[in-house]
Amino acid sequence: MTSSLPNAFFNPPPDPDDEGDDDDSIFRNAALRAVTAAEYEEIQSKAELDIAFQHRDAAIYTDHSHRPTDEYSPSEEALNERHERAARWKEAEELQRNQQRRERARIQAEEIAEAHADAEADIETPEERAAERKAQAIREYDDILTELLEQLRARAKQDPVWYIAIDALYFAMECHPGERKDKITPEFHHQLAIVDYVLSLDEWLIDPVTTVICAFLHDTVEDNRTTLAEIQERFGERVASIVERLSKVQTVEVEENGERIKKEIKKDPEKYFGDIARCFVASIIKGIDRIHNLSTVDSLTLEGKPVMNAEKQRKQLVETKVGILPIVTGARVLFSQQAEAYRLIMQDLYLQMQRIRDNLKGLRNYHHSLRSAVEMSKVGCRPSSYQAPHPTKLSRSPAATAAAGFHAGPSQLSI
Repeated sequence: MTSSLPNAFFNPPPDPDDEGDDDDSIFRNAALRAVTAAEYEEIQSKAELDIAFQHRDAAIYTDHSHRPTDEYSPSEEALNERHERAARWKEAEELQRNQQRRERARIQAEEIAEAHADAEADIETPEERAAERKAQAIREYDDILTELLEQLRARAKQDPVWYIAIDALYFAMECHPGERKDKITPEFHHQLAIVDYVLSLDEWLIDPVTTVICAFLHDTVEDNRTTLAEIQERFGERVASIVERLSKVQTVEVEENGERIKKEIKKDPEKYFGDIARCFVASIIKGIDRIHNLSTVDSLTLEGKPVMNAEKQRKQLVETKVGILPIVTGARVLFSQQAEAYRLIMQDLYLQMQRIRDNLKGLRNYHHSLRSAVEMSKVGCRPSSYQAPHPTKLSRSPAATAAAGFHAGPSQLSI
C-alpha cells in the first residue's frame, strides 16, 4: 500500500512543554502507531483508518490547548475512553509482534530441518569415502598425465629429441602399474609430479631433456622393475649411468656354496650421496624427489592413518638434513649454471621440512595434553585449557601452506 499521508502526520513537531507523561500524549502516540501499522503492515481496513484519522485530529490541538487548563479539563469519562483505546492499540501491537515471532520461529525450524536432512543425505559409509578418494586421485592423475603429454608433444614438434622423453614416460608407466603407500594414489603419479617440477625449472637447467628422461626412470631399477642393461639398450649409456647413480642398491657378485651369484645390496650412504652430488642431472632429480616424498609422508591411507608414523617422519627429516641438503648445496657450487634451480629446490625442501616439524610438534602437544588429561582424571579434575585436536587435522604454518600445491612447481619466495 502506498502512503498518501504527509510526513508531518507521522512526525508532528515536538511540543517543548510536553513532558510525555499526560493522557493526551499517550493517546496521540498510540494513535500514530496504529496509523503507521495500518499503512505499512496492511492489517487495518479503510474504515479503521478513517477512525484513526479522526482520533488524531481530536488528539492534536493547536496553541497547546490539549493540555489540561482551567478553561479545558477533560471529563473522567473521556479519560477512561482514551485509556481504553490506548490499551486496545497496545494489545493489537503485541498481537502483531507475537505473530511475527511465530512466523520467524516457523521459518527457522524449517531451515534447521532442511539442514539436518542435507547432513543426513551427505553421510557416507567408509567404503563410499574410500571410493570417492580413489576417484579423486585418479582424476588428478589423469589431469597431470594429459598436461605433461601435451607439453612434451609440443616440445617434440620443435625438437625431435623430446620424443625420447615421451618414450621414457610410457616405459616408466609400464614399470609402475601399482599404487603408492596410501593405497589410493597411482604409483606413477610420483614420477609425473617430479617431471612436472623439472619442466618448471627447464630455463635454468643445463640439459632439461636428459633430466626429464632420468626423472621418469629414476626408480625403475631400484624397484626391480627393469635392469640397467635394458635401460642402456633403450635409452643409451649416459641415461643408464645416471639411473644407476640414483639407485640405492647395486648388484654385486658374491660367492655362496662355491658358486658366484649376483646379489643386490644397499650402497654405502656416503658414496651414494657423493656420486649424486657430482652429477648435475642426478642432483636435481634427487632434490625434487625428496620434496615430493616429504609432501606425502603424512598423507592418509584408506584407514585414516598417516603413510609414515612420527618416528619414520623424523628419520626422513634427519636424512634430508644430513644427506639431501648437502647434495643440493654442493651441486649449486659445482654447477653454477643451475644455481637458480638449486636455490628454488632448497627453498621448497626447507618449507616441507618446516611443515613436518610443525605437524610433529602439534602431534607431540596433542599426546602431552592427552596424558595430562588422563593423569588429572585420576584425581577427578581436568585442566580447563585442555582441548584435544584431531591428530590428522593439525594446523600448518603459513610457510608450509604456501608449499602445499607441489605439482604447480617451486615457490617463488626467497630463502
